Amino acid sequence: MDTHIPPSNVGYQLLLKMGWKAGTGLGQTATGRTAPIPIERKQDVLGIGKQEVDTWYNESSTARRKATEVERQAEETEMARIRREKQVEQQKAVQAELEMIKSAFYCALCDKQYERISDYEVHLSSYDHNHKKVQLILSAAIQIFPCIPQQSRFKEMKDTSRAGAASTTNKIKEKERKREERELAKMQEAALKRAGGTGNSNPQSPALSEA
Repeated sequence: MDTHIPPSNVGYQLLLKMGWKAGTGLGQTATGRTAPIPIERKQDVLGIGKQEVDTWYNESSTARRKATEVERQAEETEMARIRREKQVEQQKAVQAELEMIKSAFYCALCDKQYERISDYEVHLSSYDHNHKKVQLILSAAIQIFPCIPQQSRFKEMKDTSRAGAASTTNKIKEKERKREERELAKMQEAALKRAGGTGNSNPQSPALSEA
């Protein structure tokens, strides 16, 4: 940058042809700059002007201490206060409604709260829940009939537990069987449509037909 371009340079020759003279400034009145524009090499990976923006943001952020909630409430206007109180009431109403909805998925026996009905239904069919239910029934039976032999109590507990497990298994199997029948009916209907048939729009499964 300290060495001027030589007279043999193409740009130098063009300037001379346009009326420029060596040692004078650029422009129509020859009052422009006479030295080349300096080049500063960036040593960081920030974009141009990013450092100045960061500096301004940091200075403006730390120029004043962050106000506390009490200070903000003391400085707010009447309209802002009414708006804030209304938002607080709405949030409380939404929270109360959510608590009421989730209370339907609460198991008082096991003292467990669930967010989704699917998790709650799985818990109701779990061994832990049914075992506690059996224990509760037996405890009540012992208080009402204290003369029941201990062996009979164990037998009743086993029978009740097995009956509950069998009932849950039967319900699951019945639900799965109905689902398979619906899927099979849909497949038959799709096959008839592809074959151009005019059969029943809701055909029954072979299992239902045989029945």
